Amino acid sequence: MASPTEPPDPGQPDLYWAGVSGWAMLPGVIVAGAVSAVAMLGGPPLGAFVGLPADWTAFVLFWVTVVFWIGIGLTWIYRGASYVYRLTPGRLYLDFGMLYRPTPPVELDRVEAVEVRAWALRRLFGVGSVIVHTAGGRPIRMRGIFRPHEFADAIRAAIKKAGGA
Repeated sequence: MASPTEPPDPGQPDLYWAGVSGWAMLPGVIVAGAVSAVAMLGGPPLGAFVGLPADWTAFVLFWVTVVFWIGIGLTWIYRGASYVYRLTPGRLYLDFGMLYRPTPPVELDRVEAVEVRAWALRRLFGVGSVIVHTAGGRPIRMRGIFRPHEFADAIRAAIKKAGGA
């Protein structure tokens, strides 16, 4: 292992690469589609409640829905292109893109536990989160991973091979 003052070796061989899967957004898209449909179909009664004419209510709801879907699309593009998780024999490198501060690599010998979480709709699409608990640090959540159990198993195998927990 490198000394604490030595920078991490980015030239280590890769054991596993992961990132946000396009499938990760599909459950959210399904829920957003349902919410959009309810908003668009239930809009005229809502307009009467706040005192807007039906045509203005439809106009406002249409553009709110369009902006909402543009936001979902931009989020999907950013996460898909920017969130990268790289596992090497000694470290786990995390990159969340230019909108987040750089995350220091996680030393595998400091990892205490690795868990997988996913809510029911995401499990249906094989997508979930891998949460890494380190000694003396906050848990690190890696979201939107396709087949998260494979990634968690790869982390556990790397820890075992490195002589950790």
